[in-house]
Amino acid sequence: MVVLKGDVGRSNTVFRYYLEAWFILGIALSVTLAELIVELPSWPRQARWSWLPLLVVLFLCAASYPLTATNEKITDRWPDIPNPPHTLDGAAFMLGDSLDTSGQTPAIYNDDNRKVNLSQDAPAIQFMQEHVSGSPVIVEGHTTEYRWGSRFSVYTGLPSVVGWSWHVRQHNSLLDGALIDKRIDDGNNFYNTQDIQAASQFLTRYQVKYIVLGSLERVYYDANGLNKFKDMVNQGLLKMVFGDNTANTTTIFEVVNRN
Repeated sequence: MVVLKGDVGRSNTVFRYYLEAWFILGIALSVTLAELIVELPSWPRQARWSWLPLLVVLFLCAASYPLTATNEKITDRWPDIPNPPHTLDGAAFMLGDSLDTSGQTPAIYNDDNRKVNLSQDAPAIQFMQEHVSGSPVIVEGHTTEYRWGSRFSVYTGLPSVVGWSWHVRQHNSLLDGALIDKRIDDGNNFYNTQDIQAASQFLTRYQVKYIVLGSLERVYYDANGLNKFKDMVNQGLLKMVFGDNTANTTTIFEVVNRN
């Protein structure tokens, strides 16, 4: 009934409340059903026998959902992975086929025919979860919504230069959207540029501490621009804290504080 002006007509309010609404409705209906069963014998015979078949039909309809939906959910697995991990770990899908110890069946995300190897990101994300303290700013490749962009920010909780585009616009709805576009452009230019001075100015402007260079960045950005990170390491501007700066790993660079 009430949403932010200029939003998509619902904002995320529907997601904030409808889960709670279903729980409340479920509890209310459960209590109602219990009361109904207790009171049913006192109903007139005709009303009681008219209602019972309808109650049975409603119950069977409700029971049919978990019976049919459970199998659909179980079989909804990562494409081309015959043996996905069966675990409560919500990030394990990145590892690929759980029975392939050779690593030859990684989880590959097809981004408009650009192959992004998620298996390389998994250990890098785990490294940041275990070794990065505080809330340093990170920079990673930006994509449109519902793709693999912002994955390090999502799985580590660390702030990034720009996150999921539409969420950022919603959370900062009083700001001009051009400011978000500017950050996106700055991030893209940072990865693409071959100018080390311009890259260093970007890192200073946004107070970036860690740079992510993985399969996503390699398919999204200019290889000549990405080569500058090696030169920045040689110049003492960056240091590699994870990975080997090859296409075989996701590499994490730490910005060297020269103050």
